[in-house]
Amino acid sequence: MLIEIYRQMRHRLVAFVPRFSPDAAATRRFPTILGTGFVVHEDGLIATNQHVIDLICRLPRPEGFKGWPAMAMFFILTEKGMVNVSIEIMGIAGFSKFSPQQFYYGPPKPDLGFVQVKARGLLPVKLRPHGTMYEEGEEVATAGFPMGTDHLTVPG
Repeated sequence: MLIEIYRQMRHRLVAFVPRFSPDAAATRRFPTILGTGFVVHEDGLIATNQHVIDLICRLPRPEGFKGWPAMAMFFILTEKGMVNVSIEIMGIAGFSKFSPQQFYYGPPKPDLGFVQVKARGLLPVKLRPHGTMYEEGEEVATAGFPMGTDHLTVPG
């Protein structure tokens, strides 16, 4: 069952990669993944973590460059293999303050942020309705690149 869910999810997952890299040869092999996210709206809204947004904001930019120093990358499986599609980032948003309601046991500010990409017609993830409880023994999985790029390539 989890494999079927992953097959539905994989084209909704996004990797954030630097737009500029000092090591062009390494970038051609496989781009450095700064973090991941998932599509939450078909008009290009991606949910990610605040720590990913912080990394994007700290990336160096060439002198005079006005855009974001990172790109959103989708990995699309085709009949001929994996294709990576890079999409421009249009904007980034995070929480400047957070005031939880009722019972909240998380960190003072959630590690959550959003990225707007220059794309429409994306496939959003269908989230479980608010307040829906998990059942004991229910399968749960994660998807993305939580360990970065290093585990996706072999040494040398």
